[in-house]
Amino acid sequence: MPKLIFFDTETCGLYGPIVLLQYARDWGSVTLHEVWRSSIDTTLAVIEEIVNEEDGVVGFNIAFDWFHLVQSYSTLLLLKEEVGGGELPIDHIELYAICEEKARRTCPAIKPVKCLDLM
Repeated sequence: MPKLIFFDTETCGLYGPIVLLQYARDWGSVTLHEVWRSSIDTTLAVIEEIVNEEDGVVGFNIAFDWFHLVQSYSTLLLLKEEVGGGELPIDHIELYAICEEKARRTCPAIKPVKCLDLM
């Protein structure tokens, strides 16, 4: 039986950062991950878990959600270089915005192993 990850993002508008990342593994209970109130390292680990799931991910309109995963991941990598992985993004809002703009030019290509879009 596949070990899929079902996920969804809640964002600030169409292009803004992720506020809430919801995910569940194998039809289990849903985890609500607050990006702004979690350490940078914790959020990066959650995104990497989703990205690297061998059996794939499931979502609705994955193009939208994946854009935001890449945006957040890239921005948090740069923010981590500036303030450290144990910091909370909410404590560095202005620097986050600066890093987000820089991340557009330096973002790594993170792609799911497999995906199913229910749209």
